[in-house]
Amino acid sequence: VDAKLIVQPGGPQASIVALDPKTGAAIWQTSGEPAAFSSPIVAELGGRRQIVGYDKTSLGGWDVETGRRLWRLVPPNRDDFNVPTPITLDGRLLVNTENNGTRAYPFQDGGVIVPTPVAKFDDLAPDTHSPVVIGNRLFGIWNGDFYCLDATTLKPLFVENVEALTDYSSIIVSEDRLLIVTQYA
Repeated sequence: VDAKLIVQPGGPQASIVALDPKTGAAIWQTSGEPAAFSSPIVAELGGRRQIVGYDKTSLGGWDVETGRRLWRLVPPNRDDFNVPTPITLDGRLLVNTENNGTRAYPFQDGGVIVPTPVAKFDDLAPDTHSPVVIGNRLFGIWNGDFYCLDATTLKPLFVENVEALTDYSSIIVSEDRLLIVTQYA
């Protein structure tokens, strides 16, 4: 990102770090919590370009240039593994976790998250799978169910139980197709 390699070692003094990819030298580092399992993303939210991702206990945004933490969101139900990757759509952030379901958050000007979701769907609550978006549809898997939600309202368009889908399934997406890879035996 902007000629920086962003890594998340999860150390108390180096929770998230920006490195010079040519030399390996630290450009900045931010103290914080241990790392989670999710991949961070870069997004413009609330008019501010930021790194968005999880640490062990919260979701957060960090300034790309300085590493300063912009916001922190701790979900109401604790002890999520924080594995699914966040998704941006139309200036909102879609997040999915096993103890808190699927939620859509808006942002204030300046890039700070509004802590109350504008939409929520508790039944899609993956612990390891990252849902995907095509157009205005969010697709995800949880407990053998294949979900298609309206990505704006998070209302289900359809839910189908598919025996071959496990909680460790992955969805690869193109503009108009899904490829689902599973470990069904």
